[in-house]
Amino acid sequence: MFVWLLGCLSAHAGTAQLKVLVMPLTPFDEYREEFHALIPAKGETNMEWASDHAGFECIGNGDFVEVWVRKQSWPSFVPKKVVCSNGSESLKAKIRIFDTHLESMFVADGTLVMPREKKHSALFSGPLPLEDIGVQQGKTGGLTVQCKVEPGSVLKVTVQPSHPDGDGRCSFQTKHGEKVYFPIRIRSIKRSF
Repeated sequence: MFVWLLGCLSAHAGTAQLKVLVMPLTPFDEYREEFHALIPAKGETNMEWASDHAGFECIGNGDFVEVWVRKQSWPSFVPKKVVCSNGSESLKAKIRIFDTHLESMFVADGTLVMPREKKHSALFSGPLPLEDIGVQQGKTGGLTVQCKVEPGSVLKVTVQPSHPDGDGRCSFQTKHGEKVYFPIRIRSIKRSF
């Protein structure tokens, strides 16, 4: 247990781990905008490597392939592992979620990612991704997710504890009557301390 905790703390402090990418669900950390892992590789690594999931980057570097996730291209979906391939070889890194602050936020593809502890609600209060939406209530597929825009162009989204994890969306109308949608991804995790 102590070794695992030490590994998580070192990864959280910025040290890459072998074959394990330790990252939060959202890039809230104001001190770090990127996280990475190292995968030992045999043979030539200085070639093009591709990730099997959007938002993750694979880069050959000497005896390793580095797996990167960066704030500017942060994925809305975090898989259990990432596979890097170059056409003839495939290498994988497990993903371990290490989240001390469960912070809801919009990520690179425009999805509002809402992490929460099990049996808890998730909240977001922040700026709209579009500017021409006026004050109004949004619409969702059920009553357990509420979306509204308050004065000052503040978007407020609340997900009730009874709402299952998964994907959803809020819909609003612009000031010109055009309908716009905000995708939402809700995921329950255990907070890391």
